[in-house]
Amino acid sequence: MDTCNDTGTIRFSNLTAKNIYVESAVYSAFEVGGYRSPSNQLQFTDFVIENFTVKHFRALGSCQNAAVALLGKVSPTFPPCTNSSTAAGQPN
Repeated sequence: MDTCNDTGTIRFSNLTAKNIYVESAVYSAFEVGGYRSPSNQLQFTDFVIENFTVKHFRALGSCQNAAVALLGKVSPTFPPCTNSSTAAGQPN
């Protein structure tokens, strides 16, 4: 992930991916990634994945710098989200 200053970071909120079925993904089942922010700001907030299935994929994928809620059936298991946007002196 690249680094961006707080005023130059676009934030996305209240997004939903609902009732999605993918037979065959080109590479990963999931990729949710935001930029690193110097003040621990997440780029994706209130992002909901609901009833989301990917049948065939090469890699599970990743989730970084995002707040994701999972509802209904989500398959395969969504990867844990990590936050690389920690402010100085604050733990992840």
